Amino acid sequence: MSRSLRSSPPNALIAAEQDAIITAFTGPRFGDKSVTWTCATLLDNGVYLASMMTMNRLLGLIGARVARRNPAAHPAGAGPELMATGPG
Repeated sequence: MSRSLRSSPPNALIAAEQDAIITAFTGPRFGDKSVTWTCATLLDNGVYLASMMTMNRLLGLIGARVARRNPAAHPAGAGPELMATGPG
């Protein structure tokens, strides 16, 4: 059976639920936070929108899934310098 002919699963999010997730992640409160941090904060406040996997998938669909943290900056280190002092 073709994927385009499949019906959506009965537990699929409706458009209003998807909009609530997208609005939460693109708003000023969570706009620069990770999915993990946002999900944990919402759960602490008694709000469950969807699983983290579903949130990641929805953000990927709208092109909003980006690295939401500062990447680590590793300083360039000098490698060891080997000096020969004589044979053997």
